[in-house]
Amino acid sequence: MAQTKTVSFIDAFSIPLGIFDMSDLPEIEIARNIISEYKTVEHALVPGGKSSWGVDWGSILHNPKLTTLKERVDEAVAAYAEHLGLAEVILSNSWFNIMTCESEVVPHRHERSTISGALYVDCGEGASNLFFTNPTMIYRMAEETKNHNTVYTSPAAAVQPLNGRCVLFPSWLEHGAESNDYEGRTVISFNYINLSNTKYSV
Repeated sequence: MAQTKTVSFIDAFSIPLGIFDMSDLPEIEIARNIISEYKTVEHALVPGGKSSWGVDWGSILHNPKLTTLKERVDEAVAAYAEHLGLAEVILSNSWFNIMTCESEVVPHRHERSTISGALYVDCGEGASNLFFTNPTMIYRMAEETKNHNTVYTSPAAAVQPLNGRCVLFPSWLEHGAESNDYEGRTVISFNYINLSNTKYSV
């Protein structure tokens, strides 16, 4: 009896995340100092933590002291957009979140954006991971899996926060952060949009 030969497996609809290291930039430390001076508010998506979202002081990545940092983020986002096959994008808005111990980030996505990102400027041992929810799970009602740890069957994927690490992802991908155990876990978050959607920019 002839045996069927496996030629190859291909991923038809993968969701790549962009991971960039910016820890060499002195602006990471400068950003920490800038953030310590700004007003923060409570935010429903960061229960127990603080956020600059909604505070009228502008986009943190547009701070003139962080020009080089923004240029590096722009370059990373451009490379990521090219990898995804997306049209040119531009920074729409940016803000920061500060997590206290036991705080978390409620799973959410970024409406009206194309590419979103998280740039970690203060994190250490115990800082909660950034996690992404597998968007295919709601369609896979009849599957019985024996290994939940593959990229196909896992309900979520996690990325460890490191100082200077920049994580890029499609804005429609649901994400959040689990209960945190590092006081002052700080991340600059941002959105980029296609140039055709600049009417939504803030």
